[in-house]
Parts: sequence; C-alpha cells; structure tokens
Amino acid sequence: MIIFLNEKYSGTIKAFHGSDVKITNFSYDYVGGKEANDEHGSGFYFFTDEKYMFTYGKYAHQCTLHLNNVIERGGKPNLKNMTKLANALPSSIKRDVGVDWDENWKVGFRDFILSSYNSAVDEYDGYLNIWIDGYRNIHNLWVENMSKILNIDAHDTGEGIIVVFNKDSINIDKIYKNKE
Repeated sequence: MIIFLNEKYSGTIKAFHGSDVKITNFSYDYVGGKEANDEHGSGFYFFTDEKYMFTYGKYAHQCTLHLNNVIERGGKPNLKNMTKLANALPSSIKRDVGVDWDENWKVGFRDFILSSYNSAVDEYDGYLNIWIDGYRNIHNLWVENMSKILNIDAHDTGEGIIVVFNKDSINIDKIYKNKE
C-alpha cells in the first residue's frame, strides 16, 4: 500500500530503503554518490510500499521515520527560505554562481535567487532550483542544510517515495537480504 503524507504530517511512518550494503546508520557522507538516482533531489530515499524494498539493492532496511516537518506539496515558493539555503553555500560557490549571472557576483547571486524563486512552480521546486545551480556538486551539504537550516525533515514526492533530509529522524528497525 502506498502512503501519501500531507503538508501538515507529523509523526512516525514505516518505510523501506534499498542498498547494496547493510547500513547501520544514515550519514550525509553517502548522499549524492555516483550510484544515486536523485530524480527528486538529493536525500535519503524511502518507499512506503514494501513491495519496492529491494528496488535499489540486495539489502532492504525497514525503518521508522520520525517526521515533524514535511514540505508542502504544491505550496507557494518561500523566498525567505530559498535565500537562507542559497546564503549557506560556501563563499567560493556563491561567487561562481553569481558571475554566471552578472559581472558583479553579488548582483548576480541575488539575481540567481530571484530567478530561482520566480521560475519555481511550488515550494520544493524552489529549493531544487537552488540545488541545481548552487549545490550540484555538494549534494550532502544541501541535504544537511535542508534539515539544519530550514528544519525540513522530508519531502513527500506524491509517488510513494519519501526523500528524507534529517538523518536523525531515521531509525533502522530491520534489515532484510534479498534471496534472489
């Protein structure tokens, strides 16, 4: 059964994470690796339906997710939070992004944030715009900043997949090995 969270969701949910290795705890160090399928942005991907638990590896981790702040699907982009997320980028990356937009990197960086905001169709899309142009090579920092700076625990994709940002909200309950 696929479970969909709503924007006001707070509580616990059982979900499954597939991997080729046994995981004892989730770490930002492993986010965005070459094997990652970041279709919905970087993060720890979980299925809410156990029939998909071996989709991404020979081990399935049954976990309890303790979620207090799930991004609202379809919500209005949040310029204040997008600016916080962009401003948390390392200075060298802010300059690189800024000069792509204007000779004066500070003006360009501001334009980058405003363009990301204006082109976003919803709240999460706004954060993805910042990720694509700013955090594209530092996936783990984006995930950590989504959790620590914006206090967002997860994003419900609406497809039975939950992308978790707050590693501390994940408890591993059981690990299964695929017999095939």
